Amino acid sequence: MKSWILFTVSMLFASLTYANQLQVLTEEFPPYNYTVNGKVTGFSTEVVEAVLKEAEIQGKPSSYPWARAYNMALKEKNSVIYTLVRNAEREKLFKWVGPISFSRGYMYKLESKTAIQINKVEDAAQHLLGLVREFAISQKLLAKPEFVKGKNVYLVGREEQLIGMLKLGRIDLMIMAEPTLLYLSKQMRQDINMLEKAYLMDETLGYIGINKQTSDETVNRLQAALDRLKDNGSYKRILLKYFPE
Repeated sequence: MKSWILFTVSMLFASLTYANQLQVLTEEFPPYNYTVNGKVTGFSTEVVEAVLKEAEIQGKPSSYPWARAYNMALKEKNSVIYTLVRNAEREKLFKWVGPISFSRGYMYKLESKTAIQINKVEDAAQHLLGLVREFAISQKLLAKPEFVKGKNVYLVGREEQLIGMLKLGRIDLMIMAEPTLLYLSKQMRQDINMLEKAYLMDETLGYIGINKQTSDETVNRLQAALDRLKDNGSYKRILLKYFPE
């Protein structure tokens, strides 16, 4: 009997410990989340780390190609992913904590391509558009009959691939958040003066997406922690570090 009680207590302790650990997934999406010298950093990363600390939940961000991170978060209990755009297509796939960030995305073209005029999203279907697999905007556009993978849409794994492809004329258009383009161009030492904003695609809020099997208690603890960080000024201090007023 004594051994059974000890076994039960040890299993309960293990269960409680596991509930306070999360697998934290992200991708290379600077300046929100990106890797420097083997460590994941960035605005959203610092916010997520602060939220975990405030909620007293353990978790270390790991960076993967977006499609892999997204599918892991969908399938694996107690996993979270950021920076995730919350939209109608994803609403029921995850539980949500946020918002943690804001982003403005544009459709870009070469300045010399004066014949390319985008007055509405559907106009882009006349050209070859570069997108990242499983990005929210990619999912949204591919749901439209005008956009077909392999016909007028070219999919890549990482955003930095799009910059080079656009400059070389391998694609006609790409979609990217403005801060991401500015950051990547500096890191890649790419001159982007020949690029031009062709169309404002969206203004989106970024969230922490949480696997549906994760307990509501964990989700509520994370949201409450984020709310406290916003109330006590900690969130704004991180914001001003990356986006000075």
